Amino acid sequence: MRYLVLSILIAGILTFAGITAIPTSVSIEEGGVVPIKLSLTDKDGNPISGVVTADLDAGGFEELDLIVGMNVDKEATVHYIAPMIDGEYHLSFISGEDVATTVVNVVPQEITGEEATAQVIKFRGSVAYKAPDSDIWNPVREGLVLKEGYSILTVGNSYAIIEFPNRSQTKILSNTQLRIEKLVKVKNGFAIILKQYKGKTFSTVKKLLSSGEKFMIKTDSVTAGVRGTKFAVIEGENGFEIDTFEGEVFAYFNDGRVVPVPSGKSIRPGGKLEPIRHGIEEFYPEEKEGKVKKPEMEEVKERERGKEKSGSTGGKGFGVGAKSMYLGTVSKDDTNYLVYSFGVNLNLGIVGFDLGITAYSTEVGGTLYYGIPSTDPSTNLIDAITLNALRLNIGGFGLRYGSGGSYTLGMGYTMRRYTIPYGNTLDLSYSFRNFWMSVHLPYELRKISSFEFGQSDPVYYGEIGVNLGGIKTSLDIIYDSSAATSEIVSIEPVKYAGVFSIKRNLIGDFSLGAEVSGLYGTSGDIAWGGFAGLYGRLLILDFVAGPYVNGPGFTPLLFSMGYDSKRCGIDGTRGMNMGYMAGVEFKENWGEGRIYLNGSFDSSEPILDGYLKGVLPRFASFPSLEVSGYVHDPTPFQGVLDTDTTAWLSIATVISGGMKTGTRFIWDGKEWKSEIFVTGVSM
Repeated sequence: MRYLVLSILIAGILTFAGITAIPTSVSIEEGGVVPIKLSLTDKDGNPISGVVTADLDAGGFEELDLIVGMNVDKEATVHYIAPMIDGEYHLSFISGEDVATTVVNVVPQEITGEEATAQVIKFRGSVAYKAPDSDIWNPVREGLVLKEGYSILTVGNSYAIIEFPNRSQTKILSNTQLRIEKLVKVKNGFAIILKQYKGKTFSTVKKLLSSGEKFMIKTDSVTAGVRGTKFAVIEGENGFEIDTFEGEVFAYFNDGRVVPVPSGKSIRPGGKLEPIRHGIEEFYPEEKEGKVKKPEMEEVKERERGKEKSGSTGGKGFGVGAKSMYLGTVSKDDTNYLVYSFGVNLNLGIVGFDLGITAYSTEVGGTLYYGIPSTDPSTNLIDAITLNALRLNIGGFGLRYGSGGSYTLGMGYTMRRYTIPYGNTLDLSYSFRNFWMSVHLPYELRKISSFEFGQSDPVYYGEIGVNLGGIKTSLDIIYDSSAATSEIVSIEPVKYAGVFSIKRNLIGDFSLGAEVSGLYGTSGDIAWGGFAGLYGRLLILDFVAGPYVNGPGFTPLLFSMGYDSKRCGIDGTRGMNMGYMAGVEFKENWGEGRIYLNGSFDSSEPILDGYLKGVLPRFASFPSLEVSGYVHDPTPFQGVLDTDTTAWLSIATVISGGMKTGTRFIWDGKEWKSEIFVTGVSM
């Protein structure tokens, strides 16, 4: 067969027709990549265009279309990925009846170099290590130096993060066993090969520049090789899974197949590429535990926001208002804090403010610090006095300082219920007749002893509006000061956003409105989107519904409760699309809630987002009972409670002084987990 293929190739070249491949033969190490130049010509030797398919004994191509047919305009360069098995392999490139062949000689890897070391930079729970010349497992410690041959084992709810000398990192999650098979310094870099026996790992690998550099994770059936990416490897009872969150991973199968796994894709034993089923947060459960608590305080912030936005300062008299208490955990600056707080609301006529006594620690029984949780903690007792809120209204001027609350601009298509958890902000407003303007400044007073101010959130915004003849027109400018680098290769973080909206009352409580929004990315890309719809009130329900049209890259509801500048922005995978948004909200003394569906006309899968709270009043000797829950699911038709669902359910008893105690059930993507909490706020 080989001689027949060579004869056809020679005949094609002699008549100056067909396809050529250069080089015709090459040697390469196992797992390496070699470029091959393809050229198409007619019988007169003139370049032409055509479709080329490939047939190969083993390995794979970065250009997946080659297997079913790839359009070649005169010439093209494709990249062959060698298998992890040495031997001689033949690649056939076919165009019509013409065939070109490249013979690839795959040789064993020769990885030699100076000994290098890695380090355990962080761990939690039960984590053990074993040296290559020992059968004894010892507990790890931060700063532990690891060498080639060392093994790591995590047991139960634990994890460890290893940092390699090139600054690449691998997080070893719970119930995982891993061994460092190779760790040496090579020319211009390092060669790192890990063997994962079971469990989950998440790796962040810096860009590998030298051809000798390597970063691979092996399992019993597949090897994941990268040249700079963020990816996860799962090895369990159902086989392996490789998830690529950024860059590209090569999946080297033990039978010789090689499949590139691009960003946003996953591969399992069958070898078929599928969309990722897991989110990055699944591999950082300690952060998800902190972030999932955001909606927990939303009811408090909404209540405070509603009171202060209306301009209420507790009346025109003077006196001491309600008290507030809080005992619980907050997540801030990627750290969890246990916070103890007691506050008193004071009303001095046109001015109202809340003073608090606040202390916190990073663990139960740990060192006690004073004031607002910070990465620069204070042991000065004076800093325990905190300014929790300040309200001032003079004529048309309003000032509000306090808990960040929840913010919506325009029709809510770009910024809807944007939440600032566990941080204070300053909001200024001015209104005169039919004109208004406002500015949102995310700053908080952190220490009274030194009057230290710090930024509590990266997002600023300002609004200016006018009401002419019943038509309300407003312009909003949003600025994200974080200068973040996206964790997802297809996402460009947003630096500026503009929102222009216009609303007109139709009849009664029914109005019609429209919003046009633009996003400006950190690299200069621009995306736009628009929404128009009907909104109003029916009985106790506030509702909004209407169609939208989005240009390429535009992300609707960008600034919302789950906004993260490292993962949200102009999405390069989004084309121009049209769809709909519909939702209802209500807020009464006995409860409140909302439910929204946001979907595209070309997709049957909308995003579901909902929150519900109900309060049963005190009866006889039975205390008041509060039941609340939250759910966010991007694939509700595939099952509301699945791996991509964020949800919690809280059942609390409300006791005197606004204190609440109860149980919170949190959905972790697979099962419900419970925790006991004690918290209380009465504002």
